[in-house]
Amino acid sequence: MKRFIILMIILLFPVLAHGQEECPLDMEAVMTQVEESCASVGAGEICLGHAEVSTIVNCEELPEFDSAGDTIPIDSVCAMRLGAPEANWGAAVMKVLPSDVNQPITYVLFGDMEIQNAASALNQVKAWVVNDSSIYSGPGSSFSTIGNLVVGDVAQANACNCTRHWLRIVLDDGTVGWIPARNVSVIGDENTLPEVQRDTPLYASMQAFQFHSDHQMCTNNTIESGILIQVPSELEPVPLRINGVEITLNATAFVQSQADGSMTIAMLDGIGQIRVDEVTAWVPAGTRVLIPMSEQDTPNGVMQFAPYKSEAVADLPVALLPEAVDVLAPLANETPQIIGGEPCNVVSGQGETICPLHFVNYDGDAITRMEVEFLYAPQGEWTGSVREPPILMDGNDSSGTLAWNITCSLGAANFIGPIRWNITLTDSAGHKSDPFEASFNCVAG
Repeated sequence: MKRFIILMIILLFPVLAHGQEECPLDMEAVMTQVEESCASVGAGEICLGHAEVSTIVNCEELPEFDSAGDTIPIDSVCAMRLGAPEANWGAAVMKVLPSDVNQPITYVLFGDMEIQNAASALNQVKAWVVNDSSIYSGPGSSFSTIGNLVVGDVAQANACNCTRHWLRIVLDDGTVGWIPARNVSVIGDENTLPEVQRDTPLYASMQAFQFHSDHQMCTNNTIESGILIQVPSELEPVPLRINGVEITLNATAFVQSQADGSMTIAMLDGIGQIRVDEVTAWVPAGTRVLIPMSEQDTPNGVMQFAPYKSEAVADLPVALLPEAVDVLAPLANETPQIIGGEPCNVVSGQGETICPLHFVNYDGDAITRMEVEFLYAPQGEWTGSVREPPILMDGNDSSGTLAWNITCSLGAANFIGPIRWNITLTDSAGHKSDPFEASFNCVAG
C-alpha cells in the first residue's frame, strides 16, 4: 500500500517579535470562528478551523486548505502540523470513523503540534506465502482454524505478536487472522510492524496516532496545546491508540504531550480504560493520568493518577464538541474511587503479599477503611477482610496507592486463579466507593 506523506503547516498569524509575551489573538473570537467554520464538517473529514494554510506535500494528490471551513479526507492524511516556528497557535476539527463503528467521533486539535496517522493499514506489508498455511483466530496453533493459504497467495500483514513469530493478516474479503511468520516472505521491513495482542483491533485512519505538542504558549493564553476527543454517549466504548497507549473511551478526554516527556489524559466526563503494559486503569471523570514517555513517544514507566485542577481545564474549548460537557462538575464528587491494580501473584503459605491498588479521592478526605469481599475462585474456600485504616504506600489522601495485603494457601494444588474480590473504600466523612473487582493468583512457592 502506498504511503502518503502529507505535512500540513497551519499558519495562523504573523511572526511574533522576539521577546513578545502576549498573544495577538482574541481567543474567544478565534473559537467562535472555528465553531462557525467547522459546523458542517462531515464524517471522515478534517476541517481547517482558522486562518490561512501553507502545505508541504509529497504525494500524488495535492489537497490544500485555502480558508477556514475547508475540508480534506482523513484517509489522505499521514501527518498534519498545527502552528509553525513563526506562529504558535492553530485549530482543526476531525470527524474520525473508527473501525466497526457507524458514527463518527470528534477530535478538536488546537495549539502547536504535529499529529501522525498510525492506522493499521499504514503499517501493511505484503506477505507472500512460501509454505501452505492455516489461518488461525489468534497467534498460536492452539487457536481455531478460520481459513487456509497456499503457496503463491499474497496477504497483507499489519502487525505481529510479542515474539514476532506470528503475523496478523487481512484478506481481500476483510477476514482478520494470524499465520506463522515462517510460512511467508515479507516484502518490506517486517521489523516496523507493531506488536499487538490477539484482541487489539484494527485501527482506522486517526483511530491510532502519534502526536507531539509544544506548550510554549503566550502568557495571556490560558489554553495549552492538546486534543479534545469525544465519543458520542450512545456508542459502545471505542478503542484508540495514542502514542502507543491503548485507550478505550465512552467519554470526553483531553490529551496532551507534555514538554517534560510525558503524556497526560484528563477524563472530562464518562469513564475511560487505559492500558500501559500489564496495568489497566478504569479512569473516571475528574481524573488526570500522567504516563511517562520515551524519546520515541512510546510509554516508558508507571502511570500516575490525580484529580485534575480546575484551572487546567476551565478554558478548554469544549463548546466545539457536539455534546455539552461540564468540566468542573466531576470535581464536586465526594466519593473515593479505586481505578486499578497491579497484576499480582501471591505465594501459598508465605505470609502476606502486597498487591497495590490505585485510587483517587476528589475531596481529599482520609481513607479510613478498606473492605474486601470474596466473589469467586475455581476451588477452595476464601474469606474477606477489613483493614482500618488501610496502608498508604504512595501519594496522599487525594490520590495514591493503597496496600492490599493478601495471604493464601493451596494445600495439594499447584495453582489457583484468578480469585476475584470486590473491594470498597470508605473515607473519614463516611463516603463509600462503588465496589471495584480485583483479582490475584495463588501460586505454589
